[in-house]
Amino acid sequence: MIETAHKAYSRMNGSDTVVLCVHGIQGSPVQFDWLMERVPACVDLLCVLLPGHGKTAREFAKTGWREWVGYIDEIYRDLAARYRRVIYIGHSMGCLLGIIAAGRGAAWRSMILLACPLRLHLTFRYLRNNLKAAFQPGSADPYVSAIVKSNSISSDHPFGFLMYLKPYMGLIRLICIARKAVKQTDIPMVVFQSEKDEIVSAGSLKYFICDPNAITCILPDSGHSFYSAESKKTVVQNMLEVLQKCRGVEKE
Repeated sequence: MIETAHKAYSRMNGSDTVVLCVHGIQGSPVQFDWLMERVPACVDLLCVLLPGHGKTAREFAKTGWREWVGYIDEIYRDLAARYRRVIYIGHSMGCLLGIIAAGRGAAWRSMILLACPLRLHLTFRYLRNNLKAAFQPGSADPYVSAIVKSNSISSDHPFGFLMYLKPYMGLIRLICIARKAVKQTDIPMVVFQSEKDEIVSAGSLKYFICDPNAITCILPDSGHSFYSAESKKTVVQNMLEVLQKCRGVEKE
C-alpha cells in the first residue's frame, strides 16, 4: 500500500502520460491509495494535497475556493508543459475542480469522477457517520473508518468543524460554477456515483446523462468515502481501460 500520510505523492519516471488525483474537501491523497497502487509503472502519477489541507482546523478555515481553483490551474499548466496526456481523477470537490479547470481551458485527456457533488442531499447517515468519526474515531463501521482515514484536518476539539464556514461556503460556490462549466466541456469522462452516498444526490448524474462524452455508473454498497471491494475493482478496471485507450497500456 502507498502510504501518503496526508502528504502529496508523486511518482515520476519520465513517461509522456501522467495521472493526476485530486481529493475532496477535508480529504487527502491517502484515500486514493487503492487506486494509485494500480497505476501502471509506465505511467507517471501525481496525487496533490490541496491548499489548507493536511493542517489544523484553524489553518483550513482560512482557505477557500479561489485558492483551490488557482492551485489546480497552476498544476495543469506545469503538467501540460511536460506531458502529452494528463488524465484527471477527482473525488467529490476534486471532481468540481477538474470540471472547472476544463471550462477554463485545461485539456485533460480523460476524466474519472468519483462522487461528483453537482447536487447535494443531506442525509441522517451523513450526520451520524460524521459525528461518529469525530467522537468514535476507532469505530469498526467501514463507512465511518473511511471518513476518519481520509480526513486530513486536525482539531483539538470534536466540534472544531464549526469554524469551517468559509471553506464550505466555497464548496457551494464551486458547485454553482461547475454546473455551468460541465456544459462547456467535451472531454471524455466516466462518472461514478455511489449507491449509498451520504451527501451527494443521485440527481448529480442528470448533468451527465445526456452528454455523449460521459459514461455514468452506480457503484453498489459504497458511500461517499467508503468503496466496497467490488466497486474498487470496477473503478480500477475503468482506469486501466482509459489508460489503454489513451496510451496503449496493457490491461492487467
